[in-house]
Amino acid sequence: MNTPNREPLATSVPVAAVPNKRWRLQLMACGLLLAAAAFLQLARATTSLADQPVFTNTAVPGNLVLALSVEFPTAVSVAHQGAFVAGTRYLGYFDYAKCYRYVQGTEVADNVSHFNPVGTATAQFRCTDSGLTDTWSGSFLNWLTMQAIDPFRWALTGGYRRVDTSTTTILERAWATSNTLNGSDSNFPLIPTADASPLRARPTPSSSDIADHTPLSFSSLRVSVRTRGNQVWFTSTATLTTATTGTPTHYSQGSTPSASS
Repeated sequence: MNTPNREPLATSVPVAAVPNKRWRLQLMACGLLLAAAAFLQLARATTSLADQPVFTNTAVPGNLVLALSVEFPTAVSVAHQGAFVAGTRYLGYFDYAKCYRYVQGTEVADNVSHFNPVGTATAQFRCTDSGLTDTWSGSFLNWLTMQAIDPFRWALTGGYRRVDTSTTTILERAWATSNTLNGSDSNFPLIPTADASPLRARPTPSSSDIADHTPLSFSSLRVSVRTRGNQVWFTSTATLTTATTGTPTHYSQGSTPSASS
C-alpha cells in the first residue's frame, strides 16, 4: 500500500523565518535511539552465554553434526572436468604449489607407496626449476587423479588418512571400486576422451605440458583411474581402457618408462 506524502509543500517563506519543530523531534528521536543502542550493547557485552549443557556440570566436548547429501555420483566422478590447462590451480590432496617424487613402498602395514613433496613449483605450478625436473606437479596430480569426494573430504577433515602416526601422515584418495556401483566412463573419463562438451572431453595433455609437470618424456598420455582402486594406470601409446586387465609395471622414481609400457 502506498502511503501519501505528508511532507509540507514549499512556500515562499525563508527557511530561517519559522522554527523546524519536526526536525527537532527527529533529533530527539535519534538521541533516544542512540541511548537505547548503547544500553543494549552494554547489556549484550555483559551477558554470559552457556558453553556446555545448561542443566549439567559435566564437561562435554564440542560436537558438530552435518546433514550432508553425498550420494552417487559424487564419490566416483572426476573432480576436475575438462582438459588440463597449464597454470590452473587444481585443488585436492596434493599441494598445488609443490613438486613430488614417488616413493615405492612394500605395501605392508604403513610402508605404502606414495608421493612425497620435495620442492616448490613455479608460479605457474610447473616443476621445471633446477633439481625438480624429475618430479610431479601437485596441481597436475590433482587434475589427473582426484575424484569429486576427495576435495570434499579434504575441505572438511583434511582428507582420508591411510597412514597417520606421530611422524608421518599419508593421504589416500577415494577407492575407485570396480563393481557396478562405479558408474561409467562418463563419470571419470579415460584420457584421452573426445566429446563435443568441453567438460566431458578429457584429451591428453601436450608433450610440453607432460614434460613441465611430470618426469615423463611422453608425447601423449593415456590414463585410467575409474575401477582401479587406489591405483592410477598410465601409458603413452599402449592400449588402455577400463576393460584392460593384467598386472601393470609399478612405476619407479627415476625410471624412464617406454612409450609402449
